[in-house]
Amino acid sequence: MSDPLTTLASIAALILLGYFVWDRYRPHRHSLEVVAEQTLLATFETPGQALHGRLGLVFYIANITNVSSTPFTVKNVLLRGIMDDKRFEEESYVIQTGTVIPKETNAPIPTAMLRVGPDNFFLMRWNNIREVIGERRPVDPGGVLTASAFFPLPISSRNYVSRLRDLQIVVADFQGRESIYDLTILDEWVTTHPNALILNRSFRADGEGNVSFA
Repeated sequence: MSDPLTTLASIAALILLGYFVWDRYRPHRHSLEVVAEQTLLATFETPGQALHGRLGLVFYIANITNVSSTPFTVKNVLLRGIMDDKRFEEESYVIQTGTVIPKETNAPIPTAMLRVGPDNFFLMRWNNIREVIGERRPVDPGGVLTASAFFPLPISSRNYVSRLRDLQIVVADFQGRESIYDLTILDEWVTTHPNALILNRSFRADGEGNVSFA
């Protein structure tokens, strides 16, 4: 006959082992950090393209951090929400980049362009999140996937922003896990550069800011 204490100890060990196995392989949330100071609303400005005139969210920098104990590979990142009681879901749009060539290095840097009135603002080292995801690089525990994104919204005027609700950023991996992050459009995203246009064109800019389009 087994010693009751030995049996209990064995059961406790199995429970402890089971917990560690469960903790290792259970789904963990991803962590998405949105850098609000580098986020704004802009209108997609490229005549003849489907999104022309659509308003969207520009995330110059978005960080997806792996806070779990196992690696994961991001499958997609989506924007979900409700507009006038109708649900919508959008992937980010791959913005065509141009190049800026600084005088100091003379090395071209991939760049997206915002135009506000007569002024051009260069978003240097723009890295479309869909292209980063397409590289299928695992994000190790504690690792960070950093990218840029433009998410189209189902509106063409800032006057309709108040009709958007329940906005969420959704990060999905290849194991079928989704992490959902509630997103609030801040007032400064709307009011900063209220006439901002994001261009979807190839261009070249020199160290003086002079631009020529392909």
